[in-house]
Amino acid sequence: MKEKKALWYILMLVISVALALLFPSNIGAEDKITSIDVDHEKSLIVQKISSLTMDPQTVTKIYYRDQLIGVLLDAQKLDDAISMKQQEIDSQLYNDYSIRLSSDVYTVTERTFMNFENRDDEIIQYLDEHNLFRADTTRIDFIQRGEEEKIVDTIYVQSVKQFSEALREFVLMFVDEDVFFKLDNGEVIPDLNTFGTQDVNVYIQEKIKSTPSDAVVTDIFTSKEDILNYLCYGRGNTAREYYTVEPFDTVQGVASRKGLSARQLIMLNESIDSISTALSPGQQLNITKFSPPINLVVETQVFRREIIYPEPALYIKDDTLETGTDIIEVEEKLGYEDVLYTEVYINGSSRPVSSKINSETIVEAPVQGVHRIGSHYTPYNGAISFGLPCEHAVITCDYYGYAGHTGVDFINPYSRYGDVLAVTNGTIITNAYSSAAGNYYRIDAGMDEATGYHFVLRYGHMNRPGFFPVGETVSQGMIIGQIGNTGRSTGPHVHVSVYVDGQQVDPCIYLPCELCPRY
Repeated sequence: MKEKKALWYILMLVISVALALLFPSNIGAEDKITSIDVDHEKSLIVQKISSLTMDPQTVTKIYYRDQLIGVLLDAQKLDDAISMKQQEIDSQLYNDYSIRLSSDVYTVTERTFMNFENRDDEIIQYLDEHNLFRADTTRIDFIQRGEEEKIVDTIYVQSVKQFSEALREFVLMFVDEDVFFKLDNGEVIPDLNTFGTQDVNVYIQEKIKSTPSDAVVTDIFTSKEDILNYLCYGRGNTAREYYTVEPFDTVQGVASRKGLSARQLIMLNESIDSISTALSPGQQLNITKFSPPINLVVETQVFRREIIYPEPALYIKDDTLETGTDIIEVEEKLGYEDVLYTEVYINGSSRPVSSKINSETIVEAPVQGVHRIGSHYTPYNGAISFGLPCEHAVITCDYYGYAGHTGVDFINPYSRYGDVLAVTNGTIITNAYSSAAGNYYRIDAGMDEATGYHFVLRYGHMNRPGFFPVGETVSQGMIIGQIGNTGRSTGPHVHVSVYVDGQQVDPCIYLPCELCPRY
């Protein structure tokens, strides 16, 4: 009995193979021909073989990335499902899309003697739920350039033409239209020869690649406006910022305050035709800053006249002149040069990310000033007694020891942050701080009865605020503060300035500087 049963199965196998060869199926362009399966493949949709038959039947196997989804008994159901999807898409006003199966899906038509369970509806449902009904479309890849190219984002659009139109509008938000057309026609923009600015180049850092593809319709950018919105703000960024126009606002003024160019503000708002469009109080303007998924680079030339500053004035000591005398031998003069820059902006950045000088032409050379400074001391014979501002005083920088130094610097080499002493009697008129002088005093020493001169002294760079408040009277030699390094200073010292009738003079005219060594 077992031998007869085995013989029967062998006979069935031979007949099945013979019929498969004698009756090949009519297979479409995307279908594949395979030999009959004795062992049934495992499928994503559980589908049993219910029986074997002597009459061969045609079935359609559906694969997704080489994995069998299931065996479709009625191929017409697949065609009907595609037709229904097409009608659904057409009713939603998605124009010019042709629905088909995903390119990752393929079908194989077979003639078989096996009867499969009918799972046609479940197979169609699987295709629908897994978005395997797709529309013919164009895939746009944004690729980061480099040794190893990397796709940074991908979108699907209706056509290359539609994407190109949106990209053109996006670029025109950042570059002058005339320049864009010249560059698009392969023209080279000549260098500026008059003062001003001009765009000379524009490019996208990423590589853009388009290929025919398919996609779920809801993933496709179906209009130029949708693509432009994506290029301006990226994927999923729907938040928008608006500004309410106030009286006397202008297009240029609003754009400048909100970090946009006038061109960008115009492109973002249909209600603005040009930079001269009058704005109405209460009008709402879109001022959302751009956050593109790509990097649009604009190279802009800037041609302007700039100041050339001379070297610091040269001060020559002259012992034939009284100290405090300043005679200008050569008057300092500014110079001028015409400079051509190329500045690089990315995505409309308010400041250039880089710049380079193309050329510099000196129009007028600067002139270094030369001064003769008196160094002859006439002994002071006034009634006011002056001392030194610290113990063991050493002078580290004289009056005009360098350009602009209108005082004398003293240190205590034995106590770097030692006491500051009042050089004469006086009244505190200022106890304050400044970025240049640090913690400082101004002390009014009053009028010298012998000479009629009025004296004010300033002590700078103290380590902390002076010990006495404004209005307090101090005596010569009294400790009034601490030597310091505050303000614009390179080391602990006390800077003493002397004002006679409001004019700064060399402190050593009055202080006994001859007692101090100099470092």
